[in-house]
Amino acid sequence: HPALKRLLNAKAVSLTERMSEGGKKSSYYFITKKGYDYFRECFFNTSRDNPSLFYTQLLARLSTMGLLNIEERKQFLIDASKRVELFQIEVEKILNDPYTELDYFQSEVMKKTLNEYKSLKDYLKKLKVD
Repeated sequence: HPALKRLLNAKAVSLTERMSEGGKKSSYYFITKKGYDYFRECFFNTSRDNPSLFYTQLLARLSTMGLLNIEERKQFLIDASKRVELFQIEVEKILNDPYTELDYFQSEVMKKTLNEYKSLKDYLKKLKVD
């Protein structure tokens, strides 16, 4: 509960507590206007320079895009697509660089990563924002 306590202290969420018919206390958390603003700040300003972290963070962001307005969704998908394309180009350069010595396993991981970026790029193009 430490994260919820921090959000409560920051007034990013509000708390309502009720007693059930069975006598058990139930807690309900609701996001506030300040919470939405905080969410947007985190959503758009978190560093995504590490390709491995980018992929994981992108999936988390995609699952919460419903909290954004349509213009924010469009802009996010444009930015994410550009970033995916940059990472794809970087992987292709590594694979095609005759001076980069990759062993079999490194090469296979890079090929798998390249395929994931291609698939992710296609997936992002298909997402509807409205």
